[in-house]
Amino acid sequence: MAVEGLTARAASRAMLDPLRLAVGEVDAIAAVTLRWFDDEDWSGADPALVERAGFMLGVIARSAAFAASKIDVTRSS
Repeated sequence: MAVEGLTARAASRAMLDPLRLAVGEVDAIAAVTLRWFDDEDWSGADPALVERAGFMLGVIARSAAFAASKIDVTRSS
């Protein structure tokens, strides 16, 4: 029974690997995009649109980081 449980746990972790990789990619893309966004000169652009775009990039980055932390907790338990 313990071997079956171990096998199921290993299979469960293996199933999480593609999800962890995908979330990591989104996190990396969000971080790079947010950095690019922050470094750009947005003078002359509509301030409301710039604010919204920056907010959305921040939400994506935070969500990806949060998801990654939850996947890591699941993998380690």
